[in-house]
Amino acid sequence: MTKTVVALYDSAAEAEGVTRDLSAAGFTGTETIDSSSIGSAGLSGAGASDPSLGAGSMAAGVPGITGAAGMTTGTGTAATPGTASGGILSRLRSAGVPEDDSHVYAEGVRRGGALVIARLADDNVERGLEIMSNHGAVDIDERGSRWRSEGWSRYDEDAGPYTGTGLTEAASSMRTSNTTTGDRTAAGEETVIPIAEEEIAVGKRQVQGGGVRVRSYVVETPVEESVRLREESVHVERRAVDRPVDAGADAFRERTVNLTETSEEAVVSKTARITEEVVVGKDVTERTEHVSDTVRRTEVDVDRAVDTDRTATDRAVDRDRDI
Repeated sequence: MTKTVVALYDSAAEAEGVTRDLSAAGFTGTETIDSSSIGSAGLSGAGASDPSLGAGSMAAGVPGITGAAGMTTGTGTAATPGTASGGILSRLRSAGVPEDDSHVYAEGVRRGGALVIARLADDNVERGLEIMSNHGAVDIDERGSRWRSEGWSRYDEDAGPYTGTGLTEAASSMRTSNTTTGDRTAAGEETVIPIAEEEIAVGKRQVQGGGVRVRSYVVETPVEESVRLREESVHVERRAVDRPVDAGADAFRERTVNLTETSEEAVVSKTARITEEVVVGKDVTERTEHVSDTVRRTEVDVDRAVDTDRTATDRAVDRDRDI
């Protein structure tokens, strides 16, 4: 399956170079349309007589692909073999080119450019697009917008080709309505030519660079210490004895003896001390940067026309007076 790629170039020589490189790369289904086809029934180029270009240049239902700036690729409908002998617009429509793009392409041909219509196999489309873009295809979106801003709206199939060569000269011919010459300025009127000059203003703005984030957190570390603890215990012991009671001893007096047992236990206390400080701050430095750019201004050259009606003798007299 193949896809059709359409590209506009500023001159027929560039289009011929594209066709030549495509042919060298193995792409044989190419067609060139230049301004010589304006006002004629047929289309110029080798592909114009090839029925396969008119009948199968764009297979129906093939999804469009994106090419380089200035190229149109996409889906199209099959046309009859006789389509190749129609006008430029008919040829572009049969190739599946959108209506607005078709008018820009046709106008480009009328203004001295040339179209290259190439049939590229699906497995080699990228190579064909690369070859066509390397020759500087015209960006039709930009070119069409510029022409519309100058008053152009759509391609006129009844209009003849421009007498100038190249798209640049043809485009400049549409701007003559905006140009005022000295011959068109009536007596008592003024022609104003604005003198523009650019000024440069250098400012500064803050941009975010790198940064530092300082975070403090708590770490617990196990600590072990040894301490000796004292513990008391009361013991009661009975001992067998056999001795007489001393005279006057209070042997039969009731009595109570209380003894208290004590013991020691470990007590842990902690105190916090500042051992180090982390100080976060910013240092400010200034530097001088030299900014280079260009500014534009309008210059006006005044060329005074030579009076061709005056004779050489008159000019000689003028020179004698100056002396």
